[in-house]
Amino acid sequence: MRIGRIKYLNCLPYYGGWESSEKFQFESGTPAQINQMMREGRIDAAPISSMEYLKSPNDYLLLPDLGIASHDFVRSVTLFSKKKIEDLNGAEIAVTEESLTSTHLLNLILKGRYGIQAQLLPMPSNPKTMLENHDAALLIGNDALFAHPRKWILRYDLGQLWYEWQNLPFVYAVWAVRREARLDETCAQEFYQALKERFLYNTAHLSELVQKQGNISEFDKLYPKIFGYLSNLRYVLDESCWRGFEKFTELSAARGFCGTAPLNFVPDLSFTVPVELN
Repeated sequence: MRIGRIKYLNCLPYYGGWESSEKFQFESGTPAQINQMMREGRIDAAPISSMEYLKSPNDYLLLPDLGIASHDFVRSVTLFSKKKIEDLNGAEIAVTEESLTSTHLLNLILKGRYGIQAQLLPMPSNPKTMLENHDAALLIGNDALFAHPRKWILRYDLGQLWYEWQNLPFVYAVWAVRREARLDETCAQEFYQALKERFLYNTAHLSELVQKQGNISEFDKLYPKIFGYLSNLRYVLDESCWRGFEKFTELSAARGFCGTAPLNFVPDLSFTVPVELN
């Protein structure tokens, strides 16, 4: 089974310590690259962006409870701006090509919450170039988390802006399998069991995982930033997360970004907690 691996810190709880094997082979990439691999059938399962699912809901089946979401602030989806957000009407905003969902989220917030029309310009993620040549820049992932632009540049956390606006969590990615992969029931169940086991083990040992994968100690100045960031994210999608997902779907469809998208889940999945995790 071919699995997409996103090369961002926020996926560490899913992939930390999990290497390719005869049963599961990993292909790495940015969110946009992983989405494309799924569309083209080069991988069978991955955490795809919410917008990727919304654009082609009949191509995918969702795992019932795993993804990446935030309840309020997220820290890794950030608008860096030379102006207050209220003053960005008519502005040119550089947006990273690495995430379609974040770009659409920014568009919804600007138009729906602030009544702002801005020109969003997709481009390769280069914080220095994006900020020097535009009024504002949308960065995601590690670029957003570790960017240190000039002190007077304002930062707007899109997860927080969404929560203040809708009072709901925001779902950035959902775990999905391709329908055309035609995974038999046993294969889908084995993958779900292995994925959730790895996730539960990694979250139970998050401090050790951060130190090992980041090659840092708990006394390193980066440690509290990374540990706090991962601890704040929501990886188990509960009812409130799905309500947030449905609200994003509703608003996106109203703007013509996508059509209506039912939630199609892989049927009959179950999870057995291993003895060592009890």
